[in-house]
Amino acid sequence: MRRYAYDFIGFILLALSVFFYYQSVHFFAERDYVAGILEIFVGMALSRAGLEVMKLALIAGEPRRPSEDP
Repeated sequence: MRRYAYDFIGFILLALSVFFYYQSVHFFAERDYVAGILEIFVGMALSRAGLEVMKLALIAGEPRRPSEDP
């Protein structure tokens, strides 16, 4: 069940990052370069966080392997 929660949270974070990238394009069109660059950094941080959470979902979904040590 945790895997689906992590997948959902990761997807939401990635969707939010796309929104912030879109906002940065809007700011660049209005020639507000500082705000555009800040929005890009926020988008990059959210993209990174979303990918890390999705990696965590992959790890949480794997069944545990028995130890091979005697």
